[in-house]
Amino acid sequence: MNHDGQQDNSTGDIAQRFYRVLLSLYPAEHRDSHEVPMLQLFRDIYRQEVNPGGYKTVLQFWAFILKDVVRSLFREHLTQGAKPMSIVSSRSRAKFCTRLRVFRV
Repeated sequence: MNHDGQQDNSTGDIAQRFYRVLLSLYPAEHRDSHEVPMLQLFRDIYRQEVNPGGYKTVLQFWAFILKDVVRSLFREHLTQGAKPMSIVSSRSRAKFCTRLRVFRV
């Protein structure tokens, strides 16, 4: 809780930033058409289910998200014509690591 008696949303902000990093790994065409609704759904579920839940809820939520993202990333890159081994190119890896630095404490 913050000094106004409201729940501190910094955890939700961090979760959303991390999810945005995951979304940045999708092909541009997919992001252009799906990023906004995916972010909105993520926010809604996080706000309704995860914020009031405990540690177990957070772990279940992220297990679901990561499983879904890995499967759909693979599918979208294959659909876009990329070879499986090129999904995480050195350029993508560098971009991901740069964005991930935001989460280091």
